[in-house]
Parts: sequence; structure tokens; C-alpha cells
Amino acid sequence: MARIAGYVLMATGFLACPCHLVFTLPLLAAALGGTALGVALLENSSLVLGLATAYFVVGLGLGLRMLSRRGLAPKGSSRSVGYTD
Repeated sequence: MARIAGYVLMATGFLACPCHLVFTLPLLAAALGGTALGVALLENSSLVLGLATAYFVVGLGLGLRMLSRRGLAPKGSSRSVGYTD
């Protein structure tokens, strides 16, 4: 289950990358056009950029941790303490 969550975090973090917002934000605003959420996205684009950047960093970090050996090691094992192979 942790591997699936790791892959989901990595994929969504990749989509939230600030360099992709040039493409994804107008598409999202067009899909939500005429709704209050679409207007809020366009009016607060700097806030959306900041939140997307934060999610990008946190999502990729947690996803990598979940997919690494240390993130998947059971509690109490020598790998969870920080020892390396």
C-alpha cells in the first residue's frame, strides 16, 4: 500500500511542478470556466503557484521516501535507524 501511495505522490507532485503550471493552470481554469473555483484560480494565480510549488517539493520528497528502502523498512529494523547496507 505504501508503494501505491508513493507512486501517487510522485505523479501528482510531478503534475504540480511550477514549470508545468504554464500548461495545467489555463487548462484547469478552462475546464472550470464559469464557476467560482475557476475565477478564484485565475484571480489568485500567485497563491496557486506558491501552493503548487510547496506540494511539488513535499509530494516528491514523501514519494521518494515511501519508495526508498528506508521508507518501506518495518519499524524496529536496522534500516529504519539509519544504517546502510
